[in-house]
Amino acid sequence: MKRTLLILLTGLLLCPAVAQIRQIDYSGIAPHPRLFLQKDAEKAIRKVIRSDKGLARAHFAIIDYSDKLLTEHCLVRPESGHILAISREALKRIFYLSYAYRITGMVRYAERAEKEMLNVCGFRDWDPEHFLDTAEMLLALAIGYDWLYDRLSPRTRDTVRTAIIEKGFEPTYDDRYNKFYGMNSNWNQVCNSGVICAALAVYEDNASQGRDLIARSLKSNPLALTSYAPDGGYPEGYSYWYYGTGFQVFLIAALESALGTDAGLSEYPGFLKSARFIQFMTTPAENCFGFYDSGTRAVCNPLAYWFAKRCNDPSLAWLEPARLMQSDFKNEEFRYLPAMLVFASQYDGMKRFAPQQHFWFNHGNTPVFVYRSTWDSDGGAYLAVKGGCPQHSHAHMDAGSFYFEKEGVVWATDLGVQSYGSFYRHNIHIWDFSQQGERWSAFRLSNISHNTLTINNERHDVMGYTPITRIWKEPKRKGAEADLTPALRLQIDSAVRQVWLNETDTELTIRDSLATGEKPADVWWNMTTTANARIVSGNSILLTKKGKSAMLTVEASGKVEMQIRSTDPPCVFDAKNPGTCRVGFRTRIDSQNSAVLYVKIVCNDK
Repeated sequence: MKRTLLILLTGLLLCPAVAQIRQIDYSGIAPHPRLFLQKDAEKAIRKVIRSDKGLARAHFAIIDYSDKLLTEHCLVRPESGHILAISREALKRIFYLSYAYRITGMVRYAERAEKEMLNVCGFRDWDPEHFLDTAEMLLALAIGYDWLYDRLSPRTRDTVRTAIIEKGFEPTYDDRYNKFYGMNSNWNQVCNSGVICAALAVYEDNASQGRDLIARSLKSNPLALTSYAPDGGYPEGYSYWYYGTGFQVFLIAALESALGTDAGLSEYPGFLKSARFIQFMTTPAENCFGFYDSGTRAVCNPLAYWFAKRCNDPSLAWLEPARLMQSDFKNEEFRYLPAMLVFASQYDGMKRFAPQQHFWFNHGNTPVFVYRSTWDSDGGAYLAVKGGCPQHSHAHMDAGSFYFEKEGVVWATDLGVQSYGSFYRHNIHIWDFSQQGERWSAFRLSNISHNTLTINNERHDVMGYTPITRIWKEPKRKGAEADLTPALRLQIDSAVRQVWLNETDTELTIRDSLATGEKPADVWWNMTTTANARIVSGNSILLTKKGKSAMLTVEASGKVEMQIRSTDPPCVFDAKNPGTCRVGFRTRIDSQNSAVLYVKIVCNDK
């Protein structure tokens, strides 16, 4: 415990100046339900279901799933290994069933939710060693206990409350399990959210410990919130924004609904701005810039309505109606889909309009520049450029990488996340971020699969932080400059990359200025694409897809060897990458020399 508190104190002392955590008055805690949903809020939810077709689809998806659960077997705890998948399914089941009961009034949903709750309370533990598992189980039981409070028997309440205290709260006092207090990643947000929500749910019967738990979490949580500064960019990428920020919103929303305050958490620099960040990570064709451990397709954002309401900015929810009409609601983060209906009911009545911005740039741990030409879904251009460092949570060796979509065709892509299961099955130490760590032997995580430079067939420097040093937002030039020197310094003296689009968004230029030191540099310039590729000359490759074409042309002082490489996985544990290939070229730069490499990608949209 002493070590954890020391880490926490040190982290907080190093944090930039922000609003202080405010004292909380517990005397006016709301009656049940008090987590996100308050008394008589069901009326507002029913209203948006009647008036919004997309939200109605979400509602009926919840009801359909709840109906199927009525005849399903209860969850079984594995004898060994982590139980995160079980905890997530428990959260989905209890959240959905509790919602179904609150909105329909049908007792069968409450009875089934109670059965699910008692079942997981009977588990020997909730895997506190991997406290994410415990945290998601805590949130599941907190929602069920709170939303079904009046329906649960005193015996059931006692059983659930005892399990929450013994299996959820007590491990937070054990140094073997409470490392999340000193973390600045999604672990901090998920674990503290589960603890706070559960403490609020059982507060009247566990007030003293509840206040202590909430106070400890409120001291810890700012470590994660500072990651959003200064501009709202989430350092772990698109998919983990949903995880970390999702639980962060639950934490804040629960405090507000139960106690009327968020203790100043939402005031941390960049947090509310992150709603715009996640919008800009998506493309007009509903792909996403899936850097780090992220997916590649955009999904509904259950948090959009909360941010829209909180920021008084309806444009933050602009994309959701269309997505709701297209979604199959099978994405993992839809386990908390009921929250979307709750937040949407609070947003109801706000006038809708599209975002006005077309550029996004964030500094911080993972700098990213984005240009998105339109907020319609019928074409336009999208360009993203990123910097960053492989040492960040869930990072890849993708410094200097870019993503380019034009008129619905993805010319330059990112392969995205690989399921961790394959790594675990093959005993790959995927969380070893050292220079020689096994993590970087994974194809999708290494620099050789990303749209960047590889020198002498070596890895990027794991300690090298690539800043974005310049951006352009003019009509004739839209793009960014990244200093790749820190990432490539083990092989080369300097490397600066500039990426920009022309006035008509039809010509993408990538300019690399390189200088060698005492050793020569064998340079591999790579771009992973979903297009078909064919070498047509000594310095050009023709790309074709969906009846459209783009010509990739290289200008360099030295000799270049054009190449089309497979994305077939080199290792047995690697994921397959169908429908993609790597295009680019090799060139050599002698020692004590310099070179400028120009690559132009000219699109023909007709």
